[in-house]
Amino acid sequence: MNNTKHILVDGWNVIHANKSLKKILANDSQESAIATLSNMLAPIHDDLAYRLTIVFDGKGEEIAIERRSKLLTYSEIYTPSEMSADEFIEQFCAKNNQAKENKKKKKTEIIVASDDNLLSLTATTFGASSISAEDLFSMAQDSSKNITRKSHEVKASALKNWKKTNPFNDLKI
Repeated sequence: MNNTKHILVDGWNVIHANKSLKKILANDSQESAIATLSNMLAPIHDDLAYRLTIVFDGKGEEIAIERRSKLLTYSEIYTPSEMSADEFIEQFCAKNNQAKENKKKKKTEIIVASDDNLLSLTATTFGASSISAEDLFSMAQDSSKNITRKSHEVKASALKNWKKTNPFNDLKI
């Protein structure tokens, strides 16, 4: 059975748990803090191939989904005004757990990123795991380092191959 990992991030909770994001939120705008958070977490998506969803309390009557790229596996969710981000995450975990029990879907491992102890406890009762905001940012830093390392390895290999097969070596200039 295919095991997919999906991190649900409690957006405002995680922003408020990070000093630099709190500063951006206080001195700039909500949009700047959200964009910076998205950029900080992108390496997790790109390195580990995890589905990543950042959930925010919203406004309006419907769930709004926004994507900073065309990737369907990295989204920002804004809940309707009558639903908190916590409620959305809890319902998502409950439905995923129910689907696993009914064996209707492929297994998805849900990881909830939040410093909200009640949300973390509720999510784990539905079979999800939970990580702190600090652990989430540490994971993002590790993934960023992995991406940089892989990029350097590819460049070094390409350079080595280029030197072996350089078509300009045969030119008489």
